[in-house]
Amino acid sequence: MAATVFFRTADEVMAVGNDSLRAVEKRDYLLQPGKSYTSEYSQTLTLKGEETDKEYTAIKSIRFDQCFADNEQRWNQGLQRVLSTDSPYMKENAYRNIAVKAMMTLNSNWRTPAGDIFHGCSFPSYTGFIGGCWSWDAWQIASGNVFYNPEGAKSEMLSLFDYQAENGMVPDFIGYNKARNNWRDSKPPVASWGAMNVYKATGDKAFLGEIFDKLYKFHQWWYAERDHDHNGICEYGSTDGTLIAAAWESGMDNGVRFDNTKMLKNEMEKAWSMDQENICLNSFLYVDKLTLSEMASILGKQELSEQLVKEAEVIKQYVQTKMYDSESGFFYDIRLDDRTPVKVMGAEGWLPLWAGIATPEQAERVRNIMMDEKHFNSYLPLGTLDVSHPALRPTFGYWRGPVWFNQVYFGITGLKRYGYVEEADLLTRKFMAHAQGLMTDGPIHENYNPLTGEVLNAPNFGWSSALILRLLLNQ
Repeated sequence: MAATVFFRTADEVMAVGNDSLRAVEKRDYLLQPGKSYTSEYSQTLTLKGEETDKEYTAIKSIRFDQCFADNEQRWNQGLQRVLSTDSPYMKENAYRNIAVKAMMTLNSNWRTPAGDIFHGCSFPSYTGFIGGCWSWDAWQIASGNVFYNPEGAKSEMLSLFDYQAENGMVPDFIGYNKARNNWRDSKPPVASWGAMNVYKATGDKAFLGEIFDKLYKFHQWWYAERDHDHNGICEYGSTDGTLIAAAWESGMDNGVRFDNTKMLKNEMEKAWSMDQENICLNSFLYVDKLTLSEMASILGKQELSEQLVKEAEVIKQYVQTKMYDSESGFFYDIRLDDRTPVKVMGAEGWLPLWAGIATPEQAERVRNIMMDEKHFNSYLPLGTLDVSHPALRPTFGYWRGPVWFNQVYFGITGLKRYGYVEEADLLTRKFMAHAQGLMTDGPIHENYNPLTGEVLNAPNFGWSSALILRLLLNQ
């Protein structure tokens, strides 16, 4: 990796060894006691020699004063849009500070097009996630950065679709070197939701027209290659028949509900399904259908819009009657062979509230479990596994207990959807107060310990920041 460095304040810059630079400033400067001096430079990291040459050529023509002025203007405009939002949280400095931290994180994780990445997109974190962009990360990140970087959000949404396969599949990951793109699995279908979030914030109908066919093709792919028994209810799966890739496709990689899962071969050549229909996947697909229907109506595709509404009703009825367990008052995955529930209480069980599928009575029962300290209302609330479950691993569990903020977001917005506003506010404030470092100067993390609030895994995490921003803006 080569570094292209240009010092705005220097006449001469020389390499010193392999890891240092020596800069000779344009003029002598006598530093007075108690005063400071700023040396300004730009730096770009590149992997190929020809890219470095292009950077040097481009840098020589840059008016750096104008660059700094433009950057300041963009930041201040974005800051104003966020902080002036009519949300009760934006009236409290503690939450305003968190919102700014989220913006700073998203801004730092953004990467311009390079190599085989043709649209700018975001690394989930610059710790452990370098080299490319992940699909459902990008779609969730776009849903947050649109509030201050709308053009970046549109680019984020399009980035993974640059590699959409002919059959409609979108890869899990795209990299600087496309040979590393991950085609073993895809990721949960929140792309239409993300694109609609971008459209609602920008009103850009041209963007909607550009991405709609790609979104609909991706939607159809699920039913062609992830619906084992063709009943209109889908399963996560993989292209190589492995359970690990199918679990990755869920986004909840090592969830306890997958411990006894088996794989089934579908009709298409490279199509396999889990032997269980997934409550979160079909909640996402329900929202996908209604969102695509709304988009189709905006774009003058009325017949398709009406068809998608009818298809969504099929999912709604199935989830309400087949995937809800009245004995425990919760939603679960169900086995394909005997239609029995996989009785593991996890964050996926409140996705029907976020989607608007649950009946009011079902939502009340789920709400009671979410608010119960023995289940999900722990010190840091809404973890990925019921804290009373014997498989709970709060520190090194990844998706076996730690709190992931996207699931917190889905849970809290689901509660608000059914009128549980006080409960949603209580959980919001509890999370913000108990997540380690969030109210102070700590970074926003990938996940957290539900019992202590301790930070876990990657710092400066993208979708955590994006959805914290959405929640604080009451979106």
